[in-house]
Amino acid sequence: MTIDEIVVVVCGYYGLNHHRLLGGARSRTYTLARRMAIVLARELTVHSGGEVAERMGCADSAVIYAWRELQRQLADARVARDYAAIRRRLEEAA
Repeated sequence: MTIDEIVVVVCGYYGLNHHRLLGGARSRTYTLARRMAIVLARELTVHSGGEVAERMGCADSAVIYAWRELQRQLADARVARDYAAIRRRLEEAA
């Protein structure tokens, strides 16, 4: 599994443009999707936080922040459902 494959699946799930996701679009949907992609990239690949940050076009600290924020957002049933569905798609594709 690669970071690019994760980005494609996350963007496909939300119906988003991957160039905008990697480009730093700041709408709520893109922010959540970017966090999902960052966290899943850390969980499902062998890449370090720095490598994920580089590929996602963000600072190393953004990887840590994304993880913390997503953990907080998972209390929302919709976010938890989305996270589980995306993770399942990625695991089935692997």
